[in-house]
Amino acid sequence: ILGRNDKQIKLNGIRINLLDIDSNLRKFNKINFAFSYFKDNKIFTIYNSKYKIDENILKNFLKKNLPIYMLPRKFNYISKIKFNNNGKIDRELLIRKFS
Repeated sequence: ILGRNDKQIKLNGIRINLLDIDSNLRKFNKINFAFSYFKDNKIFTIYNSKYKIDENILKNFLKKNLPIYMLPRKFNYISKIKFNNNGKIDRELLIRKFS
């Protein structure tokens, strides 16, 4: 699934929609924004909230609704969200920042 433009990836032969991770993480009441990305055969998540949340708390929260293989390897906290020229969140800039 190399080069796909949607948010679907294939990890260890299992098809995963990254938007499922994002939507479940946004249910955590202290998170304002979250998005996941796939790099080097691993899932990473960037989130925004008032303060940094312990990764174990986030993983335990996601374990309630997602299978283990869908859990992100690492959670990256951002305090401010950067927007691109058309008013959308600049995801590429955020990915570069944490890569």
